[in-house]
Amino acid sequence: MVLRVTVFVQMASRIITLPIAKAGGNTRGRLLIFCCLAVLALSSNTFADIPYGYKVQSGRVEVSGIPTDVPITAVSDMSRAFVLVSSGTGYAATNTNADIVQVRGYLQAVDNIRFERTTTSNSSWVSYEVIECLNNEFTAYRGQSSMTMAEASKTLSIGATVTPANCLAFVTADNDVASRAQYNQAMLTARVSSTTEVTVERNGSGTTAPNFNWVVVEFDPAKINSIQSGSVTADKVTYAAPQTVTISSVNLANSILIFQARPSANGMARTAWAGNFNSSTQIKFYQHTASSDTGIEWYVIDFGDGAAQRGLRDESANPAWLASDATLSPSVDTTKTMHFHSMTCAGTGTAYPRAMSTAEFTSGTNLRIQRMRDGQASYIEWQVLELPSGMLDTAPSPDPMTWAVVPFATGPSSISMTATTASDPAGVEYYFTCTAGGGNDSGWQDSATYEDTGLAELTQYTYTVKARDKGPSQNETAPSSEQSATTEDGTPPAPDPATFSSAPAALSDTEITMTATTGTDASGPVEYYFDEISGNPGGTDSGWVTNPVYNDTGLSPSTLYTYTVQMRDALLNTGGLSTPPQSATTDPAPDTDPPTPDPMTWATVPYATGTTSIEMTATTASDASGVEYYFTCTAGGGNDSGWQDSPTYEDTGLNDLTEYTYTARARDKSSSQNE
Repeated sequence: MVLRVTVFVQMASRIITLPIAKAGGNTRGRLLIFCCLAVLALSSNTFADIPYGYKVQSGRVEVSGIPTDVPITAVSDMSRAFVLVSSGTGYAATNTNADIVQVRGYLQAVDNIRFERTTTSNSSWVSYEVIECLNNEFTAYRGQSSMTMAEASKTLSIGATVTPANCLAFVTADNDVASRAQYNQAMLTARVSSTTEVTVERNGSGTTAPNFNWVVVEFDPAKINSIQSGSVTADKVTYAAPQTVTISSVNLANSILIFQARPSANGMARTAWAGNFNSSTQIKFYQHTASSDTGIEWYVIDFGDGAAQRGLRDESANPAWLASDATLSPSVDTTKTMHFHSMTCAGTGTAYPRAMSTAEFTSGTNLRIQRMRDGQASYIEWQVLELPSGMLDTAPSPDPMTWAVVPFATGPSSISMTATTASDPAGVEYYFTCTAGGGNDSGWQDSATYEDTGLAELTQYTYTVKARDKGPSQNETAPSSEQSATTEDGTPPAPDPATFSSAPAALSDTEITMTATTGTDASGPVEYYFDEISGNPGGTDSGWVTNPVYNDTGLSPSTLYTYTVQMRDALLNTGGLSTPPQSATTDPAPDTDPPTPDPMTWATVPYATGTTSIEMTATTASDASGVEYYFTCTAGGGNDSGWQDSPTYEDTGLNDLTEYTYTARARDKSSSQNE
């Protein structure tokens, strides 16, 4: 099968048809380029603010082995790139078998295109293009399969759900037959047959079992103007009387026609097809001479932007042509310019080097179409389209970069910072650089926030931030201003663990006091936590307090209480518990009972012992704390005893023949002095 692309430029009289090869990675496909050449150059914005863009790598290579690898500049993502490959030119000799000529090529890795044939005999030249989108303009799905000799079609899973109306599908194949009689059996077409499947077909089968690679390219409809597709059977049509198809109106300056043909018969004139726009509402397909009918799958893409050039290289009266140059004016930027070509061939034989060609830019003003063997006349259709570059060639904004949040400490070993959110159509990533202090750079990352960890405490670190876009150019902003932050204190107060300068001690039967060793710390004030750990009734923790002295009150008398203390600073760096725990016992409960007997009684009531003295003895009282006595003269003007240990008292210095009256009382010797 021959895969051709037809592209139109602003010259209405020119049509170009180009065999297109299979796109991208792991997609092996080969494209037969026939007598028409198309080169398409999508240029910068018609809409000045369109941020969409593409990048193109192209070349021409001799395929001599199985496989032949061609290194390329790495694409950023294989799902955002595909490869177009010409069908091959064959060998210069007349006898050029299909297994030599027909080549499939695919994106084998992000940095490599692989070309494969089924033989190492002689060689075949192919041209290739890698088309990469820079802002998710399309997504490429790809796969590889084969057909048995008997199969005329195969339906395969795309591996994703797509919208068929937004898709372009094409396929390339090799040929396993060492003959010139079965070229058409490896000329395949592809179409998206459902939301999850692609169908690959051919018109001839029976002797060839081709390997093929397919690509489905799903465009984002918001980033192109339109895509149209369809199928048509072209039967015995010529340049003068082509097969036409009506389409919805497109802007020819921005549009491209891509098609594949599956001829029903072999032979140069039968398999070589050209196609082009007839007008903004009509496309056409034709052979050099009317021969067999052919199934065609076509796609028209209006990119909504671009600057196209196209033309016809009329070699219909020059069968001896080997190279045909298309002059480009103005000059194109070949790093973002696609080219497509296709050609017809006048001969009905099988000298296939005459019916196949390659195309390459020899400069920005020339596209050269070449074949390996002359001898038959051709129409060559060419087109170039310089793809939109959008606004992807500038650095993200703002430039220089700025800070949304300058660096600040988030702990003793970490500093966080946030860049201003940058904008760029291709997406943005950020790089934070530690310029002083010995911290760590972030590396390129998607997040605008970075936390540097594993740092030293109480150390100043200085940072800048820059941004770059995710386009192939990876344009960088200038760095931001330097901003510094100092990591926090991560050390608890000293001493660590904490200690008591005064161990817990009872103040009373309900209170215990204690004093911690005064702590020191760079991040004051220091706080203390006194923890009562015995669990005995009334014991209470202090909570975090700034006073190193703690009195635990409301305790139970004659009870043991045990305490630890620890310290922390203002940053909550907490030290260890004092060890071992310290204990104290509260005093006994106060005595509230007076001595007995109560009220007091007399052992010996007062009696005169002379003319000036009276003696008396109280009942001996009892109390656990001891007892003392007090004798009071309540009448007669005698003397009180004051508190004394003895239960006997003699009042002296009295008057003779005078009556004196006394009482006695007792009290204990406790602190309460209960009477």
